[in-house]
Amino acid sequence: MKEIGTVDYIVHAAWNFSEDLVENIEENLIGTEALCRWGIASGVKRLVFYSSSVIYGVPTFHPISEDHPLLIEKSRAPVHALMKLYVEKLLMYYRHQKQLPVTIFRIWWAFSNERAPGKTYREILSKIKKEDKVLLPSDSGGSIVYTDDLSIATEKSFELDKNLGEVFNISSFYLSWKDVLKKIAERYGSRAEIIEVETEWKGPAFLEGKWLLDDTKLRKVLGITVDMKDREEKFIDVSLKMMEKL
Repeated sequence: MKEIGTVDYIVHAAWNFSEDLVENIEENLIGTEALCRWGIASGVKRLVFYSSSVIYGVPTFHPISEDHPLLIEKSRAPVHALMKLYVEKLLMYYRHQKQLPVTIFRIWWAFSNERAPGKTYREILSKIKKEDKVLLPSDSGGSIVYTDDLSIATEKSFELDKNLGEVFNISSFYLSWKDVLKKIAERYGSRAEIIEVETEWKGPAFLEGKWLLDDTKLRKVLGITVDMKDREEKFIDVSLKMMEKL
C-alpha cells in the first residue's frame, strides 16, 4: 500500500448491486476490506457505512428495531442482503480488533431535493401522469430518509464518541404507498386509480411489505429530531418535479 497522508472522515456509500455473488464479494467485501486498511493507515477519525434494511429479510415485528433477526435468506434481494451483512460484520471486526472508528446506518430508501431513485418508482409516477391504474400490495410502505437528514446524522456521528461501533436505523417519515401516491395524484390533477391488491402480490418486490423502522436509538444517541409532515411534503414535491421530466 502506498504511503498516504491523513484522512479525517470516510463515508462509505459505494456499492455494486450485481446479483453475481462472486462479483459482489470481490467488489463489495474485498473492496471494503481494502478501505478499512486504508482508513487505519491514514489515521481516520470516523468511518460511516450506509447499510440497508434489506438485511432484516422479512419483518417479524413492527416497528423494526436494530435487534430484529437478520433473515437474509428470506430477503427480496438475498445476494444484496448477504453482502450488506458481510460488510457490517467486517466493519465490526475492524472496530473491535483494529480500533477502526465505525458507525453504521441502516436505510430503507432515500430521496433528495432532486429525485427519488429507482426504475420502479419512475414507472409508478409515469402511470399517475398517464392516469393509468397503479396496483399496490396492501398495507405497504417504508421508513424513507431525506438525504439532508442523513447528512445531519452523519455529521453528528463525526462529533460524538458514544455512537462508535453502533448500528442505527434512520428515517425521516413513514411512507404509506397508498396514502402518498393518492396525494401525489391529487396534487398533479391526475385521475389515476391507486388500488391495493388484497391477493398474493405478483408485482415489483420493492413495493412489498411494511418497513416501519424504529429509529428511537438514533434520536436518543445523536439527539436528532425531524418534522415528519414537512419531509412528506418534500417527498411529494420532488415526485411532482420528477413527473414533469417523464
